[in-house]
This record gives sequence, C-alpha cells and structure tokens, in this order.
Amino acid sequence: MNLKLLCGALATIIFAAVAACTIPSEITPTAPKPAASAPEPGAYSEIVDGYLAAVPAVLRAGRTENVSVSLFDGAEPARGDVRLTLLQGDSPVAEASASVAGAGAIPLSVPVLPAGYRAIDYTLHIEGGDADGPAFTDTAMVLVTEPAELLFLETDKPIYKPGQRIRIRALRLDADLKPLPGPMTLEIQDAKGIKVYKRT
Repeated sequence: MNLKLLCGALATIIFAAVAACTIPSEITPTAPKPAASAPEPGAYSEIVDGYLAAVPAVLRAGRTENVSVSLFDGAEPARGDVRLTLLQGDSPVAEASASVAGAGAIPLSVPVLPAGYRAIDYTLHIEGGDADGPAFTDTAMVLVTEPAELLFLETDKPIYKPGQRIRIRALRLDADLKPLPGPMTLEIQDAKGIKVYKRT
C-alpha cells in the first residue's frame, strides 16, 4: 500500500510506503516489549521494501534544509541509496544524494529565488533503492520562500519629555535568531502622522 500524507499542523510533508498493512480485529493486552537496541554495524538489510521520508512543507531559499529518511526491509532497518531532486517545472534546480543505513538526514541546498519573487512552488522528487535498483520513487509539492526576517526595536525609556534624546537599538535577525547584515531605515512620525525623523 502506498501512502502520502500532508500534515498541515506540523508543516511537514511525509512520504511513506509499506509492504503490507494489517489491522487487528480486536486489541488484547500484551506484556511490554523491551526497548529495541540499535542494530549492530553491518546488520542492516540490503533489501529495501519500505521507506519513510519527511521534508518541511515550506523550504527557505538560500539555505540548507534536511530531509529525514528511514529505510525498511519489513520491520527491520535497511540500507540503500536515496536521491533528492528539486524541480521547477521540469528543470532540476537542486540535487542531493546519500547512502542511508536505517535512518538519516539528507541536506538539500535550496537555491536563491529569482529576482522579484517572494515564493515559488517547486516539486520535490525522491528516489531510493538497493543493489537491485530503484525500490521507490515519489513526488510532492513544496513551497520555497524568502527566509523570514525578524526586526526588534528597543528604546531606553517608555516615555520622553520634550527636548530629551531618544536612544533606539534595532536588531535584524534571521529565522534562527542570528544577526543579519544590511542597511535599515528608521522613520518616526508624530501623533498627526507627520514624519519628523528619518535615518538609514
């Protein structure tokens, strides 16, 4: 059974494929199972018959985004090669690939948007398999947007009297709260909306 989910609340697109799906008719209590330990190195199956991949529904232009991938052989972890291609129409604009043993994250460098665009719909294509060739392939629509910017303004006092100097600090940050370089323009208006100060 093939399954593709769009989880809007999590802002994540999930690709998934499982070899078989069974639903028990009734649920009976069972003793808790001991925690599964990580497989020994080299213990991964070389046959891939199921996978799970999750990618943010919104990618930020000019940044590196991680796509999480897990490979399975039945219920056991598997090893295989996974390739990602970001397409605008039919043209690839970014590619990434990695050998995944059980689970891993594949970094995808998202391109900068063309001048004048704030957001563009792209298609993300994922393909993976084992030594016998491709075992799965899938696509999903993702939105690429300009990175979010945050602007904080802080004054040294909440209220000023006529003739007092106003001291203002401005912080321009990216989505990870790291400082962003570049010019900033500050304008101040009075109660009537008349601009009384401007500085870059």
